Amino acid sequence: MLLEILDRITYEQAEPIVKRSDLPRDEKRNDANAALSDPVIYRQFDAFKRGDLAEIAYGESYTTFRWHFPLEQYIVVGAPDGITKDFVYEFKSTERSQNRNQRLKQANTQADLYGLFFRCNRKRVQVYCFETKEIITNESAIDIENAEHFLKKFSRLDHK
Repeated sequence: MLLEILDRITYEQAEPIVKRSDLPRDEKRNDANAALSDPVIYRQFDAFKRGDLAEIAYGESYTTFRWHFPLEQYIVVGAPDGITKDFVYEFKSTERSQNRNQRLKQANTQADLYGLFFRCNRKRVQVYCFETKEIITNESAIDIENAEHFLKKFSRLDHK
């Protein structure tokens, strides 16, 4: 196995230290919906900000936190969009329907990495498409081989 993670944390250990926002989720969701629904405001945001707003407006709400994991000479920082005792959650968005499968692949790989590091067996991935206003949901087992393959590719790129 590529990884030897000595500094592991469980969901139960991390949950008590999670920071919670003071603004209620419903208020955030309403504000994000309003911004995305107004064409003038919508065009003011770049793709990253629109993605953040889409996650607030359409994504599912789970506990989240940021943690770091040593990996060889690297420190990998993980901050899933959500994490429960049963799965990690990752939300992505795309402007065009033709890009959904690529975004789904990216989200699955990211969720696989979170699953590996946070020791979750399952993932729930969603991709929202602005063009069709549809959400694709994929639930499956964490693919450890995919996560390790990605980390090996990253390591090889860094050593070139």
